[in-house]
Amino acid sequence: MLSVLKNKYAYLMPALLFSLSAEANGLVKTKTLLQKVFDEAHSLVGIVVALAALIIGFRVLFRGETIRDCWGVIIGASLIASAAEIGKWLA
Repeated sequence: MLSVLKNKYAYLMPALLFSLSAEANGLVKTKTLLQKVFDEAHSLVGIVVALAALIIGFRVLFRGETIRDCWGVIIGASLIASAAEIGKWLA
């Protein structure tokens, strides 16, 4: 029984080996597109963090709010920044 299974899979292994290398060749364009998207998202993170710092600074200086009152802006900017980085890690 075991020898029959070994023979059956012996023919399957080279077919899988060649199909995987042929399939990986077509994903180069997709990888470059995703790299461009992640680069743009990474530059967007800088803009979002700068805007969040401006909003928090305005609220603290001119409205007299505390940093604790601006916690929603801080968390929102952190989520956007971490989403771009997590996407880059997973790619």
